[in-house]
Amino acid sequence: MTFAIEWLALHIFGVLVAFALLVIVFRKEDTNYKGELILTIACCLVTLVAKSIYIAGGQKETLIVIGKMEYLGKCFGNYCALMFIMRWRNIKIPQWFIHTLLAVNVGFYILIATVDYHHLYYKDYWLSPSKAILSGYTREISAMYYVYMAFLLAEIVTSISIIISSYCSQRSMPNKGKIHFLMVAAMLSPMILLSLRLLGILKGDDPTPLGILLSCIFLSIAVVRYGLFDPVKNAKNYIIDNLNEAFVVTDADHHFLFLNPMAENFVT
Repeated sequence: MTFAIEWLALHIFGVLVAFALLVIVFRKEDTNYKGELILTIACCLVTLVAKSIYIAGGQKETLIVIGKMEYLGKCFGNYCALMFIMRWRNIKIPQWFIHTLLAVNVGFYILIATVDYHHLYYKDYWLSPSKAILSGYTREISAMYYVYMAFLLAEIVTSISIIISSYCSQRSMPNKGKIHFLMVAAMLSPMILLSLRLLGILKGDDPTPLGILLSCIFLSIAVVRYGLFDPVKNAKNYIIDNLNEAFVVTDADHHFLFLNPMAENFVT
């Protein structure tokens, strides 16, 4: 019972970390990839909230719904992360690719959400609400389960390949090595824990949400400590500061809020 309480407390801590990261990123400077990162963190938050409720236990029907909510975050978290990394790297993404990848993710989620009515994903599974605190379900895996795992692996490997390619490029940025290392770690954490469970090395409850917690921690460090968004902000400031025209921002009462150097020359 003590372990169950600690396990629940760990996931609740994950909820708080994910929510804090969501607020931090939301308040950061706008970029062309900010929306994708917010969606990625939101998916992590949904998974961690659902997992926390699931660990606490409840009625069978409630646990089924909560389990499907957990998969909602898992299904679309990797997709949003891949979109974020591609936009962060300024890779032009064809619309057909975005729509096809999204459709595949939606298809897999529908497959999982309707697991009560077919045996394509699980041959059989049943819930034991009295044991939900530690291992609320038992299942026999079908072929589509492995197809979905392979698909997730392909998304993660693609994301990591883009990050490594970015690091190896001539692109200059502050804290380049540390930011790229943290982003690789964020992508690898859920995959490593899930792989260890599939191989039978980790027993018991699904550790994937714990990997998602680690991802949020790594991303938090990249954003807060090493300025993942700062290069964009610095570039904007550089452009504004070096304009040949005066650039002035005022409030409703016409009080100066910001002047670029050219504007300051006129004012002084």
